[in-house]
Amino acid sequence: MKLKALLRIKLLEIFSLTKKVRKEIIEAGQDTEKPGFGRK
Repeated sequence: MKLKALLRIKLLEIFSLTKKVRKEIIEAGQDTEKPGFGRK
């Protein structure tokens, strides 16, 4: 595989993991779904 393709795959893995972690934080009630992490 070419380097660009490998980097694209790696970035998608990172973004998917980050999204999953964020969802788990919200489900645990430690944050809100609002942009800015619910901060005022």
